[in-house]
Amino acid sequence: MNNSNVYDRIRARIKPATCRYVRKNMAIAMRIADILTSKGWTQKDLADAMGESELVMEQWLVGMRDLSLKDIALMESVLEAEILTVSKDTLKDASDVG
Repeated sequence: MNNSNVYDRIRARIKPATCRYVRKNMAIAMRIADILTSKGWTQKDLADAMGESELVMEQWLVGMRDLSLKDIALMESVLEAEILTVSKDTLKDASDVG
């Protein structure tokens, strides 16, 4: 059996939402890695600053553990950098709620 046929059959079974999730998760991990590099930080530095273990940080950044929005917001605060961006109009609209 040709390996590419097996690959194509497996890939065809993956749901579009799963592909989107993996792409976004990888993009977030790459953004965090870029910020760490620009600051001269290691994953351990970030883990320490967030009060997390190195293992948890590694799991977040390789996609073995889901990052919550709360986790990302804490990372942004600790790193003093944006990881996720939302348009200013959307933020303004959200601040008008309640």
